[in-house]
Amino acid sequence: MRVNRTLAELTSAVYFIQGALGLNNVALPLYLRHAGLEIRDMTTLSSIVSLPWLLKPIFAAVSDTFPILGYRRKTYVFFASALSAWGWWCMAALPSFSAMTMVCIFLANAGFAITDVVTDGLIVENSDVHTTQTYQSLSWGSRSLGAIVSGVLGGWITYKFGFRTVFFLTGALPLLSLFISLVFKENRYPKKKIAWAGILQALAKSLAITFKGDLFWFSLLLLLGTVSASFTTPLFFYFRDNLGMKETLLGTIQSLSWIGAVIGCVIYYRFMRKIPLRKTLLIAILMDVASTLLCFLIFNRSSAIALSFVSGIMAYITLLPLMAAAAKLAHGTGIESSLFAILMSVRNAGVVASTFVGGYVHQALGLRMLIFISALASAVGLLVIRKLRTLPV
Repeated sequence: MRVNRTLAELTSAVYFIQGALGLNNVALPLYLRHAGLEIRDMTTLSSIVSLPWLLKPIFAAVSDTFPILGYRRKTYVFFASALSAWGWWCMAALPSFSAMTMVCIFLANAGFAITDVVTDGLIVENSDVHTTQTYQSLSWGSRSLGAIVSGVLGGWITYKFGFRTVFFLTGALPLLSLFISLVFKENRYPKKKIAWAGILQALAKSLAITFKGDLFWFSLLLLLGTVSASFTTPLFFYFRDNLGMKETLLGTIQSLSWIGAVIGCVIYYRFMRKIPLRKTLLIAILMDVASTLLCFLIFNRSSAIALSFVSGIMAYITLLPLMAAAAKLAHGTGIESSLFAILMSVRNAGVVASTFVGGYVHQALGLRMLIFISALASAVGLLVIRKLRTLPV
C-alpha cells in the first residue's frame, strides 16, 4: 500500500494544529488571571473544558457506524474543524469573561477532539506494515513542529497584540484541516440509522477488558503517569509572578520544552526501543519522578530555562514507553482500535483529574508540597509495574 498523499497532508495538518494550539498556552491563563480567577478556579475550568478528550472512544464509534452525507470521515473532519474554529473565534469576540467563556472553549476542544480521533481512524484504515511508520513520523513530527513554533509566537503575540488576537489566530488554525477535508477522497457509505446498541456493546466489551488483568494495572500506571499535570498551572504562575518572566520568555520556555521532547524521541528511538518493555517502563517512571523533583532546583530564570529543556527530554522518554506498552497490551484483543482509544482516554482522564486536584492542593499546601506529593504519587508506579505479567522482562 502506497502512502495516500492527501491523507498525509491531512495527518500533517491535524497534528501540526494539535501542537500549534499551544499558541494560547500563554494567553489563556493570563486572560483568566486578568478576569480575576485564582489558580484553583483556572484548574477547575481547565478540567471541565477538557472533558471532550475523555469521550474519544464514543466519537470514534459514532464515526465508524454513522456516515454523514455518505462519508464516515471527511464530513466529520469538516464540521468538527468548523466547530473548533467557531469556539475560539467566540472567545475572541466575547466582551469579557463569563459563563460563555467555558462554553466556547468546551466546543473548541470538542471540535478538535473529534477531528483528532477521526484522523486516527483514517490512519488506521489506510496503514499497512510499510506505511505505519511514515504516518506516525508525520504525526509526531508535525505536532512537535507546531508546538515549537507556537510557543515563541504565542508569547510574542500575547505581549504585542493581546489575548483576543491570539484567540482569533488559534481559531484560524482548524481551517487548514477543514480545507484539506474538502479535497480528501473517500468512498461513500449507504445512509443508515445510528446503531446505538452496537456502539454501546462495543464500548462495553472494551471497558470490560480494560478493567481486568494486566490492562487494569496498566490503566492505573497511565493515571499515575499524568500526576505531573497537577502543578503545570501553578508552575506557570510561579515563573510569571515570582521569577518575573514576561510573555515572550514564557512562550520561549514552552518551545524549548518541545525541542527537548524531540530530542527525547530521538534518544528513545536510538537507545531504548529494543529494550524489553518492563525495563523501559521502569526507566520511564524513574525519569518521571526525577523530572518532578528537579522542579525544586528552579530558583531563577536561568535554572527555569535549563530545567524546562531537560524536563522536555525526560517527558518523552517517559511517554513513549507508555504508548508502546499500550499498543502491546491492546494487540491481539480483536478490538485494538477501540481499546487503544479507551486507554488514551484513561490517560486524558488522569490529566484532567490531576489538573483539578492540583489546583486545590496548591491553594492549601503551596507549590513545593504539591511537587513533593506529585513525585511520591509517580513513584507508586514502580509498585504497579510488578503487577504486569504479560510484558517481556
